[in-house]
Amino acid sequence: MFFSSKHPDRTVSTEKGELLFFSGTSYLGMAVNTDFQELIKEGIGIYGTNYGSSRTSNLRLNVFEQAEEYLCEWTGAAASLTMSSGFLAGQLIAQWIRELASNGYTIIYAPHTHPAVFSGLEQEKKQTFEQWTADARAIATSVQKLVLVCNSVDVLNAQVHDFQWLKEIISDNNREIILIADDSHGIGVIGKNGNGIFSQIPDLQNIKKVVVASLGKALGMSAGIVLANADVIDKLRKSTFYSGASPALPAYLYAFLRAKHIHQTQLEKLKENISLFSSQLSDFQLFDYTLTHPVFRTYQNDLYAYLLENKVLISSFPYPTPDSELITRVVLSSLHTKEDIEKLLMLLRQKIS
Repeated sequence: MFFSSKHPDRTVSTEKGELLFFSGTSYLGMAVNTDFQELIKEGIGIYGTNYGSSRTSNLRLNVFEQAEEYLCEWTGAAASLTMSSGFLAGQLIAQWIRELASNGYTIIYAPHTHPAVFSGLEQEKKQTFEQWTADARAIATSVQKLVLVCNSVDVLNAQVHDFQWLKEIISDNNREIILIADDSHGIGVIGKNGNGIFSQIPDLQNIKKVVVASLGKALGMSAGIVLANADVIDKLRKSTFYSGASPALPAYLYAFLRAKHIHQTQLEKLKENISLFSSQLSDFQLFDYTLTHPVFRTYQNDLYAYLLENKVLISSFPYPTPDSELITRVVLSSLHTKEDIEKLLMLLRQKIS
C-alpha cells in the first residue's frame, strides 16, 4: 500500500519516489485536467460550493434539467436523473429492486456486479458472464416478471459485455423483463463518442432497459446518473430516497455541460494509447483485454512487484473484499505519453525474455 499527498496523473509521488502510474479509474484524466478545473471554478462562482436543497423543492436550479436533457441527447435515453454520486444512484436502484422483488419479480445478479446496486438479493455464484446469460435466458422462459442486474464492463476481467443475447429471450406480451446495467466503467469511454452502453443495448419490446452509472471515473466528477424510459425515471423521482438526498453539485454539472470538447479530445488520446499498447501485446500472452477499454488484466501477479522495482505502479489488490482474489491490472489513461507506454512495453519484454 502506498500513500500520496496529491492526485496521481501519469505519474504519482509516493514514499518510493516518483512512479509511472498505470492504475486508477481516471481514464480520461479529467480529474487533473486544468481546463476542466477552470470550468468547475466558473461553476463554483455561479452556484457556490454546494447545494443542499432537495430536487423536489419549490426552488430549483435549471442546471439540473439542462444536464439531464443533455444526458438524454448524448446517450439516447428517453429520460434521466442525476444524483450526488454513482453509489447513491446505485442504491436508489437497489431500493427499487427490493420493491420489485416484493411485487413478485424474480431478481438475478450477474457475476461481478458492482456493489453499488446490491439490494440484499444478490447471490454469490462462481460463473462466467456467458454462463449467467444462459441462465437468464432459461429463467426468462419460466417466470412472468424478471429483473436482470449486471455491469456493462467487467473491469476485474477486462471485458466489455455484448448485450445482443437479449434478442434470444422469447417475446411474450405477458412477460415483464427489466435489464439494469451499471455503466460506471463504460460511460465516457465505450460507445459512440464515449456515450456508454445505453444505445448499444438492443431496443426490444419485451425488455425495459435501465442504466445506472457513476460519472466519477472517466468523466472526473462527483455525480451519478440513471438512464431509462420516462415511466421508470418518474417513479424513481417519487422515491423518498431521491427527494431526501442532496443533489449533484451544480458547479460540476455546469462544467460537464461545457466540457464536451475536452471529453472528446481526451477520448481520442485514450484510444490512441489503447491502440499503441494493444498492438504490441500478441508476443506477450500476458493479458486479457478488449480493444475498446483501457484495462488489461493479468493472472501473473508477480508482474506487480517486478514493475514496481522498475518505478512503475500498476493496480494489484483483492477486490471487492480483503479476502477476495487478487486482481492485477494495467490501466491506461489519456494522460500517458507514447514514451510512457513504450517504457512499459520494454519492461514487459524484459520480463518474458
